[in-house]
Amino acid sequence: AGISLAVRARSQEFAIGTKSCDTIEGLRGTIGDENTVTYVVDLLQEGQKLVTVQGRFINIGAYDGLVEDPLADSLRKRPKAAALAAEMNPKLCRKHRKNLPHVTLWCDMVKPDTVWTMIESWIPPTSPAWEETNNGGLDVKELPVDVVKIDIDSYDCALLEELMHGSFREGAGGHYLLRLKPSIVVMETNDSIPPPIQMSLRYHRSLSTLNLESDFCDGNLPLAGCSLSYQVSIMAKLGFGLIMYTTGNAIFAKNSLLPYLRMASEGQIEGPLNEIECYGIALIGAQCAGPRQIRRWYHEGLPAWQVLEEITDHLKVIERDFDLPALPILLTL
Repeated sequence: AGISLAVRARSQEFAIGTKSCDTIEGLRGTIGDENTVTYVVDLLQEGQKLVTVQGRFINIGAYDGLVEDPLADSLRKRPKAAALAAEMNPKLCRKHRKNLPHVTLWCDMVKPDTVWTMIESWIPPTSPAWEETNNGGLDVKELPVDVVKIDIDSYDCALLEELMHGSFREGAGGHYLLRLKPSIVVMETNDSIPPPIQMSLRYHRSLSTLNLESDFCDGNLPLAGCSLSYQVSIMAKLGFGLIMYTTGNAIFAKNSLLPYLRMASEGQIEGPLNEIECYGIALIGAQCAGPRQIRRWYHEGLPAWQVLEEITDHLKVIERDFDLPALPILLTL
């Protein structure tokens, strides 16, 4: 209900997820004011599926640890959780330390070329917390984590891919690969780019000094972060399915956990959800892309390649109007 024929046709052609998004409304009715991440983490704990007794968490872009953070409640009620948070704003980092003193803090910018330094300083690769395997002659060390959240208003997906694909290191025994092994991944999404367009701001060192927020746009410019379709695509390849999409946020669960979450939630958590239909029933938080543009790109049945072309042109106009350099943006279907 509520999904146009044009969107259904687009869904049949491009959607990766297969489950109906109707479960989202039922889940919201069940959990009320509680956020979905809190509910999911509680279910994992009840099923003794957390990595440690109270869990292990990584929060990149943590603000002060509490304000509008989907991990806030989970960390507040788990004072013995193993948790790492990154926040580059010194004032907010000090507030975070006061709000959640048990969380290890990284008060600096996180980049794909420094993120492993941050993680290794938290839990060194020599720790038994890392799981060691051998994959075709390659030694691999994976750090199991219950939830990874990324919200940095920039190269979010580039950072996620670095964590999931891993980084080579050299030790006494030779080279090995470090990578994360999360159960749940929480991502901010760029709602201005509707499915099936895949958009991702890639990393470049010049982005370290570039602010992509604008009062005129009432938030981030549509150049920041990555789109829902891009996230769903990369996460599907990594063995994860979409279980929730709300304004500006997507939650993914490891496919092996989906049967348990479905059972424990009495059918109210499903996955992988159809990302194209989910976008159509969510309250969209698009900045500097007006309702008329979103309607044209998503609802009106234009050929997908035409939508891609129009969005490409729109982002170029944003770069020009805000006096920005040409940014390393990936755009595709």
